[in-house]
Amino acid sequence: MTAILDFQFELLPTVDAADGQVFGIGADVSMDDGGFHPGATEWATQGGHSPATGNYNFGRDKLLGPVWAWDLHVNRDEVANALETLEGITTAWRWLEERDTPGEITAIRYRLADRVRRVFGRPNMLEASPNNLILSGYAPVTCDFTCVDGFTYDDDEKSVILELGTDESGGATGGLVFPVTLPTSSLPSLASTASVVVGGTAPSYAIYRLNGPWVNPSVYTGDWILSLPDYTIPAGQYVEIDTRLWAQTVLLNGTASIGGLLGRRQKLVDAKLKPGTLEIGVGGYSPTGAATCQVTWRDTYNSL
Repeated sequence: MTAILDFQFELLPTVDAADGQVFGIGADVSMDDGGFHPGATEWATQGGHSPATGNYNFGRDKLLGPVWAWDLHVNRDEVANALETLEGITTAWRWLEERDTPGEITAIRYRLADRVRRVFGRPNMLEASPNNLILSGYAPVTCDFTCVDGFTYDDDEKSVILELGTDESGGATGGLVFPVTLPTSSLPSLASTASVVVGGTAPSYAIYRLNGPWVNPSVYTGDWILSLPDYTIPAGQYVEIDTRLWAQTVLLNGTASIGGLLGRRQKLVDAKLKPGTLEIGVGGYSPTGAATCQVTWRDTYNSL
C-alpha cells in the first residue's frame, strides 16, 4: 500500500486497491497554497411549513455528501515529464471502466496530522488545460470528488469473528443432514456474543458475512436484529449483509439478492454500531458447529 505523506491524497482505482494516483504537497501533482476545499455538508429534510399554523414542522433529516475540491499544479523539470504526469492524473480521474456500473464507488485516502483516513464516492470534474508555462514543466490542475456521504473513515478496517458453536453435548441435535427441509422453527437455537470496541465519533455500518451451515441465522446487538427466519445457509456457502449506507444489500454467495427474506420490520439502515463498547451476538443453529459470522467495519468520524 502506498505510504502517503502529510497533506497528501490518493485516488484509488477501486475501494479495495492498494495503490492509486497520489497528489498533494510534495507529489508530482502538488497542491496550491490553500488548495484543499472539503466542501459543505448539507441535510436533505422532510420538513415544511404547516399551512394551518405557519410553524415549521421538522421531519427526518439525512446527511448529504459534500464535494471535495482541489487547486493543484504539475511542476516537473521539463515539458515531457509534465505531460506524462498530466496523463496520469487525467486517466485516474476519468475512471472510465467503472462508471458504467450503477452504484460503483471508490475511495480517496488522505493523511493529516499523521493519521490516515478515507472518504468514499466518485471522481468528478477535472480541468487540466496547460498554457505556455508547460514549456517549463508547469501546468495548473483543478478537480473535485463527490462524496457518497458526509463522514470520514479510518483507513484500516476492524474485524471480529463470532462462532455459533454447537449444543452443550458438543454435537448436532437430532441427526440432521443438510440441506434441511423446512419448516425449521422447531430446531434448537444457540447464541454467542462478543464484546467489541467501536471507535470514531459517528455510528459505523458493518458488513456481516454469515458462513454456513447455519439454520435460522441472525446477528444482533441490544438495539437491533437482522435475521433470516426459516432460512438455511448450506455448508460451504455464505450470506453477506452489507449495511454500509451506499450498499444496503443481502447477497447469497456475493451474487443473488435475498434481502426480501429479512425478518419483518428489519431495516439495514437501523443496524448501526454506535461508538463505544458493545456486545454483538449471533443466533440460530449449526449442526456441525462450523457456522461463523465475520463482522467488518471502519471507525467513522464526523470531521477530518
